[in-house]
Amino acid sequence: MRPVASIVVPTCGRPHMLRRCLDALAAQEYPRDRYEVVVVDDGGRPAASRVVSDFEHTMHMKLLRQR
Repeated sequence: MRPVASIVVPTCGRPHMLRRCLDALAAQEYPRDRYEVVVVDDGGRPAASRVVSDFEHTMHMKLLRQR
């Protein structure tokens, strides 16, 4: 049985890099029910929520926002 994992992706004002990272995670062959992606937005502009919303239907995702 494969392990359950949480992948934490910190970001701050780099939406293009965040999108590339989430694209790569979405392309994994690992079963989607065995991992979650937690994006931590450290207050960057533009907000990571716009990018994260594009991937919510492809992976188990959480967005944590810090000031």
